[in-house]
Amino acid sequence: MAFKKIQKMFYFSNESNKNFIESRVGDMAKKEQRSESFIIEKLLLDGLLPENEEAKSIIKNYLYDDDETSGVK
Repeated sequence: MAFKKIQKMFYFSNESNKNFIESRVGDMAKKEQRSESFIIEKLLLDGLLPENEEAKSIIKNYLYDDDETSGVK
């Protein structure tokens, strides 16, 4: 799989939340021996998609495909 460097800036509601999230993601990355970016991407995808694999596939491949006009209108 080719990786594309795409950056996104996060804005936190307060310093405490920022510190907690950065620490937790760092710990998870160390435990899984992955990058922090991988952990953040995985958490976001897990949170945005249903657990059901068929539903997940439909959403990723048909509702939100690579077309610029995809998504709910």
